[in-house]
Amino acid sequence: MNRIAEILKERGIEEMIPAEQILEELKIKTQTWNKLVANKKDPEFFQLPIIARFLGVEIEDLFPKAPDKSVLAKHNFQTA
Repeated sequence: MNRIAEILKERGIEEMIPAEQILEELKIKTQTWNKLVANKKDPEFFQLPIIARFLGVEIEDLFPKAPDKSVLAKHNFQTA
């Protein structure tokens, strides 16, 4: 699960197709980019810094944050 679509939406961008140079660097086609944005596919490990740089975010921003354990404990959820 990734946050690419959320990041784009936060910036008011409905759809973004990267330049051919970025797609080549990612070693993907436009269709694969669309799958990444639609969350039907997660990026490969080597693609994370490229996508983060392209979107102007940190790599960790590409993925949802882990829930705060204190909030989970407050609601009696078990954590591993």
